[in-house]
Amino acid sequence: MPELWPQFKATTHVPLLVIRGANSDILSQQTLEQMNARHPNMNSHIVAEEGHAPLLHDHETQNRIAQFLAHSDNSYGEGG
Repeated sequence: MPELWPQFKATTHVPLLVIRGANSDILSQQTLEQMNARHPNMNSHIVAEEGHAPLLHDHETQNRIAQFLAHSDNSYGEGG
């Protein structure tokens, strides 16, 4: 597998929300921590008792997504 950190670095100018299923066997907690360290505009949310990809059906996750979108709209305004 090629290293994808250079491509990930290209996203650091935009806000990012990463949603990880706590039981994911694809996105490890260690990788998520490395992503957080490399991306100043990244937020993360862990969905308990979900794998990859989380279903996003619980209210806590839906609220977290709504908060992220509202904050992004307020921070960047229309048109970026």
